[in-house]
Amino acid sequence: MSFDSNVETIANVTSTDVQHSTINKENVQVSSEISHDSTNKVSLNIGNDRLNQLLDNLSTTQAQFDDYTQRRTQQISRETKYIIQRILDETKVKQRELLLEAQAKAQQFQDDYQNQLQIKVDEFNQQKAQNATNARLEQITEQVVSIGQKDSAYRLASTTTTTVITTQATAQGQSGTYNS
Repeated sequence: MSFDSNVETIANVTSTDVQHSTINKENVQVSSEISHDSTNKVSLNIGNDRLNQLLDNLSTTQAQFDDYTQRRTQQISRETKYIIQRILDETKVKQRELLLEAQAKAQQFQDDYQNQLQIKVDEFNQQKAQNATNARLEQITEQVVSIGQKDSAYRLASTTTTTVITTQATAQGQSGTYNS
C-alpha cells in the first residue's frame, strides 16, 4: 500500500478541571473554587514512507492475526471433534456394558423362572401321579370291598343253604330224629 501525500494530523485536546472546597470554623465559612482550563495542540506529520511502513505493518499484523485465528479455530475444532468422538465412544461402551448386563439379568431371570416353573411342573406331575395312584388305590380298594362283599354274600348264601338244622321232637313214647 502506498499513499502519495503527506498526512498531517492536528488534534486539539481540551481539559477543564474545577475543584470546590468549603471549610467551616466556628462561625466562619470559607468557600473556594479553583478552576483550570488548558488547551493543547498536537501536530503529527507523517511522511509517505512512514505511513506506508505503518500500513504494511498493520496489514502484516492483521494477516498474522487472521492466520493465528484460523489455526486456533482449526485446533479447537479438532480438539472438540476428538472430545465429542471420545464421549461417543465411551457412551457406546457404556451402552454395550448396560445392554450385556441387562441381557445377563434377563437371562438369569429367565433361567430362574424356568427352574421354578420346572419345579412347579414336577410338583404338579407328582401330585397328579399321587392323585392318580390314590384314585387307582381307591378304585382297587372299592373293587376289593365289592368283591369282599360279594364273596361274603356268596359265602353267607352257601353257608345258609348248607346249614343242617336238627330238630328233636319227643312224641309219646317214640323218639326220633328228623332231617330236613
